[in-house]
Amino acid sequence: EEMSEDAPFIDGYLRRKVPEKLDFVISNALVRGDGVAKPLGFLNGPCLSTVAAESGQTADTIVAANVLKMFAAMPISSRSTAVWLIHPDAEPQLPLMTIGQMPVYVPAGGLSGSKYGTLLGRPVIPHQVCETIGDVGDIMFVDFNQYLTLTMTGGGRDANGMRAET
Repeated sequence: EEMSEDAPFIDGYLRRKVPEKLDFVISNALVRGDGVAKPLGFLNGPCLSTVAAESGQTADTIVAANVLKMFAAMPISSRSTAVWLIHPDAEPQLPLMTIGQMPVYVPAGGLSGSKYGTLLGRPVIPHQVCETIGDVGDIMFVDFNQYLTLTMTGGGRDANGMRAET
């Protein structure tokens, strides 16, 4: 009887938490997977390009020059589809960045009505899979259109190679 009373709570909890956990596991594999029974993450792949800190840059900060170098390193064909992934603790630094008098970051909402802020015109997505500020992977400019994933639909195959429908 007690279990049947708890069932709606557990169902709601699982419906909320399972997608969150799956998102993290899949995102983490795409970012730092080693290619063994999972994707080769872009932090471990040949596509990785890192930007060094600027001379005199305070530790654990992100400055406009870093962002400009990352943007410039992205192939031109990917610049219109790439997104910025950032650790949530980097968000307070974004509105402080300017080039001359011009901001490089535009927050979400406002006139644009956008779900995400933009950095140099591209969406900024805070995600817990990113590293904390100062570590490789704290802010990443990635084009997921250049990353291939395969998804099996309609079931798999059993040990004998026969299609197993689900």
